[in-house]
Amino acid sequence: MLTHTIRLAGPWELTVDGRDDPVCVRLPFALPDDTRTAQLTRRFHRPAGLTVQTVVRIEIGLNDRLRQLDVNGTQIPVIQPDIRESATGWISAFDLTTALLPFNVLQIELAADTGRPSEIQSAVLVIVEP
Repeated sequence: MLTHTIRLAGPWELTVDGRDDPVCVRLPFALPDDTRTAQLTRRFHRPAGLTVQTVVRIEIGLNDRLRQLDVNGTQIPVIQPDIRESATGWISAFDLTTALLPFNVLQIELAADTGRPSEIQSAVLVIVEP
């Protein structure tokens, strides 16, 4: 198997607490202390050269578990065995294989309900060729 990665460092569009004034940010990124909810949006093209056997997933590294991940308006469930602890928090993996279109909109929803600000360290597309 051949595996390669694409970092989605930025730009991301950040909307805090449902406001109408999104700002551009790059990862890693920490939410302001007074944030209750936040949504990060990133647009990207479908990686070239994918075959029907190719598996594409996204791995999100953050200091807490995220609330929801959507691609093109569809909620993507976490791959349960792939929620794992890292040195800086959690890495959650999501299978995007069947959700990808030629142009994609990725949305990550966070909630600061743990008493500490959420920090997103990374977002990486992982492409696995058979």
